Amino acid sequence: MSKIMSPEKWTELEKIDTLRTRFDLTYEEAQRILARANGDLIQALSDYEKEKLIEDGLVGQFWQDSKGRLNRFCQTQVKLKRRDKTILSVNAPLGLALAYGIWRRPNLRVLALVGATAAAFRDYKLEIESIMDDEDFYPYGYTPNPMYYDEVTTELN
Repeated sequence: MSKIMSPEKWTELEKIDTLRTRFDLTYEEAQRILARANGDLIQALSDYEKEKLIEDGLVGQFWQDSKGRLNRFCQTQVKLKRRDKTILSVNAPLGLALAYGIWRRPNLRVLALVGATAAAFRDYKLEIESIMDDEDFYPYGYTPNPMYYDEVTTELN
Protein backbone atom coordinates (compact mmCIF):
# COMPACT_ATOMS: atom_id res chain seq x y z
CA MET A 1 0.00 0.00 0.00
CA SER A 2 1.39 3.33 -1.07
CA LYS A 3 1.45 6.17 1.41
CA ILE A 4 0.61 9.52 -0.22
CA MET A 5 2.06 12.52 1.54
CA SER A 6 1.19 16.15 1.17
CA PRO A 7 3.89 18.48 -0.19
CA GLU A 8 4.28 20.04 3.26
CA LYS A 9 5.32 16.73 4.77
CA TRP A 10 8.04 16.01 2.27
CA THR A 11 11.26 16.56 4.07
CA GLU A 12 14.58 17.27 2.46
CA LEU A 13 15.79 13.75 3.25
CA GLU A 14 12.74 12.11 1.66
CA LYS A 15 13.27 14.15 -1.51
CA ILE A 16 16.93 13.14 -1.61
CA ASP A 17 15.99 9.49 -1.02
CA THR A 18 13.51 9.64 -3.89
CA LEU A 19 16.19 10.99 -6.23
CA ARG A 20 18.66 8.36 -5.04
CA THR A 21 16.31 5.45 -5.61
CA ARG A 22 15.13 6.59 -9.02
CA PHE A 23 18.56 7.40 -10.48
CA ASP A 24 21.01 5.40 -8.33
CA LEU A 25 22.80 8.50 -7.06
CA THR A 26 24.89 9.24 -3.99
CA TYR A 27 23.51 11.53 -1.30
CA GLU A 28 25.85 14.30 -2.40
CA GLU A 29 24.77 14.08 -6.05
CA ALA A 30 21.08 13.98 -5.12
CA GLN A 31 21.49 16.95 -2.78
CA ARG A 32 23.26 18.96 -5.52
CA ILE A 33 20.50 18.20 -8.05
CA LEU A 34 17.78 19.12 -5.56
CA ALA A 35 19.56 22.36 -4.66
CA ARG A 36 19.78 23.34 -8.34
CA ALA A 37 16.00 22.91 -8.57
CA ASN A 38 15.47 25.04 -5.43
CA GLY A 39 14.02 22.08 -3.50
CA ASP A 40 11.38 21.25 -6.12
CA LEU A 41 11.46 17.46 -6.51
CA ILE A 42 9.52 17.37 -9.78
CA GLN A 43 11.83 19.97 -11.34
CA ALA A 44 14.89 18.08 -10.06
CA LEU A 45 13.63 14.83 -11.61
CA SER A 46 12.94 16.54 -14.93
CA ASP A 47 16.29 18.37 -15.00
CA TYR A 48 18.26 15.24 -14.21
CA GLU A 49 16.46 13.22 -16.89
CA LYS A 50 17.36 15.90 -19.45
CA GLU A 51 20.96 15.92 -18.20
CA LYS A 52 21.19 12.12 -18.54
CA LEU A 53 19.76 12.22 -22.08
CA ILE A 54 22.42 14.71 -23.12
CA GLU A 55 25.15 12.77 -21.33
CA ASP A 56 24.12 9.47 -22.91
CA GLY A 57 23.56 11.06 -26.33
CA LEU A 58 26.09 12.68 -28.63
CA VAL A 59 28.04 14.37 -25.85
CA GLY A 60 28.48 11.08 -24.02
CA GLN A 61 29.54 9.28 -27.19
CA PHE A 62 32.02 12.04 -28.02
CA TRP A 63 33.45 11.90 -24.49
CA GLN A 64 33.79 8.11 -24.54
CA ASP A 65 35.39 8.23 -27.98
CA SER A 66 37.82 10.95 -26.85
CA LYS A 67 38.83 8.91 -23.80
CA GLY A 68 39.39 5.87 -25.99
CA ARG A 69 41.53 7.82 -28.45
CA LEU A 70 43.61 9.38 -25.66
CA ASN A 71 44.11 5.96 -24.11
CA ARG A 72 45.16 4.56 -27.49
CA PHE A 73 47.60 7.47 -27.98
CA CYS A 74 49.16 6.94 -24.55
CA GLN A 75 49.57 3.20 -25.23
CA THR A 76 51.38 3.73 -28.54
CA GLN A 77 55.10 3.34 -29.16
CA VAL A 78 57.19 5.18 -31.75
CA LYS A 79 60.09 2.98 -32.85
CA LEU A 80 63.11 3.75 -34.99
CA LYS A 81 64.27 0.55 -36.72
CA ARG A 82 67.01 -0.51 -39.08
CA ARG A 83 66.95 -3.98 -40.66
CA ASP A 84 64.29 -5.20 -38.17
CA LYS A 85 66.37 -4.14 -35.16
CA THR A 86 64.90 -1.51 -32.86
CA ILE A 87 67.33 1.37 -32.38
CA LEU A 88 65.08 3.64 -30.29
CA SER A 89 61.62 3.20 -28.78
CA VAL A 90 59.62 5.90 -26.93
CA ASN A 91 55.94 6.26 -26.10
CA ALA A 92 53.92 8.54 -28.38
CA PRO A 93 53.34 11.45 -25.94
CA LEU A 94 57.07 11.68 -25.21
CA GLY A 95 57.90 11.41 -28.91
CA LEU A 96 55.44 14.18 -29.71
CA ALA A 97 56.90 16.41 -26.97
CA LEU A 98 60.44 15.81 -28.25
CA ALA A 99 59.43 16.51 -31.85
CA TYR A 100 57.70 19.73 -30.80
CA GLY A 101 60.74 20.83 -28.76
CA ILE A 102 63.09 20.17 -31.67
CA TRP A 103 60.79 21.88 -34.19
CA ARG A 104 60.59 25.05 -32.05
CA ARG A 105 64.38 25.61 -32.26
CA PRO A 106 65.53 26.63 -35.78
CA ASN A 107 69.03 25.14 -35.44
CA LEU A 108 67.71 21.80 -34.22
CA ARG A 109 65.01 21.86 -36.91
CA VAL A 110 67.64 21.96 -39.67
CA LEU A 111 69.68 19.25 -37.97
CA ALA A 112 66.57 17.07 -37.59
CA LEU A 113 65.63 17.47 -41.26
CA VAL A 114 69.17 16.57 -42.37
CA GLY A 115 69.18 13.58 -40.00
CA ALA A 116 65.78 12.38 -41.23
CA THR A 117 66.92 12.62 -44.85
CA ALA A 118 70.12 10.69 -44.08
CA ALA A 119 68.13 8.06 -42.15
CA ALA A 120 65.77 7.57 -45.10
CA PHE A 121 68.73 6.90 -47.42
CA ARG A 122 70.32 4.47 -44.93
CA ASP A 123 67.23 2.21 -44.71
CA TYR A 124 65.91 3.36 -41.33
CA LYS A 125 62.19 3.00 -40.66
CA LEU A 126 59.92 4.86 -38.27
CA GLU A 127 57.11 2.64 -36.94
CA ILE A 128 54.13 3.62 -34.85
CA GLU A 129 52.84 0.58 -32.98
CA SER A 130 50.03 0.04 -30.51
CA ILE A 131 50.83 -1.87 -27.32
CA MET A 132 47.24 -3.01 -26.64
CA ASP A 133 44.56 -4.78 -28.66
CA ASP A 134 41.65 -2.80 -30.10
CA GLU A 135 39.12 -4.12 -27.57
CA ASP A 136 41.32 -2.95 -24.67
CA PHE A 137 40.99 0.71 -25.67
CA TYR A 138 37.33 1.14 -24.87
CA PRO A 139 35.39 0.70 -21.62
CA TYR A 140 33.36 -2.48 -21.15
CA GLY A 141 30.13 -2.36 -23.09
CA TYR A 142 31.17 0.58 -25.27
CA THR A 143 31.06 -0.09 -28.99
CA PRO A 144 32.92 2.54 -31.01
CA ASN A 145 31.76 3.69 -34.38
CA PRO A 146 33.57 1.43 -36.93
CA MET A 147 34.56 4.39 -39.09
CA TYR A 148 36.87 5.62 -36.30
CA TYR A 149 39.19 2.59 -36.38
CA ASP A 150 42.68 3.46 -37.52
CA GLU A 151 45.55 1.27 -38.56
CA VAL A 152 47.31 -0.14 -35.49
CA THR A 153 50.71 -0.24 -37.14
CA THR A 154 51.89 2.29 -39.67
CA GLU A 155 55.25 2.24 -41.41
CA LEU A 156 56.87 5.40 -42.71
CA ASN A 157 59.79 4.99 -45.09
